[in-house]
Parts: sequence; C-alpha cells; structure tokens
Amino acid sequence: MNYTINISLPKTLAQLAKDQVKAGNFTSVSEVVRTALRDFLVADVPTFKMSKQMEQKVDQALEEYKSGKLKPIHSLSELE
Repeated sequence: MNYTINISLPKTLAQLAKDQVKAGNFTSVSEVVRTALRDFLVADVPTFKMSKQMEQKVDQALEEYKSGKLKPIHSLSELE
C-alpha cells in the first residue's frame, strides 16, 4: 500500500531529480526520491560492487539494447 505525501524541494534538487528521469535512470521523480530515501535510511544493506570488466559488459549490453541490437537467446548457456 502506498502513502502519498507532498514535499518541497529546493529548485536545484528538483532539477537534478528531473534530470535523472530525463536521462532514463528512473521512471519518475517519485522513484528518485524513494531510492534516495531508501539509500539514506537503510544504510546497512550490503551492496555489490561489479568488477570493471563486468561494468564494461553491462554498459555494452545497455548500448546494444538502446540501439535495438537485440539477440534472442534460447538457453542460459547462450549468455556467454
């Protein structure tokens, strides 16, 4: 169940949140705020740090996705 609240943000923070949505990192300003609150309030949640090699693979996959270069797979063994 969601609970709706209204908050006021300084213009700079509001614009930064809108920029994140515009960049495609979030679907809404609400999602930006929820993520920021979650990160701030739940600081003891373990995080996963990808290797540089894995970050590059993820970046490449994202670019291929955005450009429409999708390759269907039929099994998990095809991922490598």
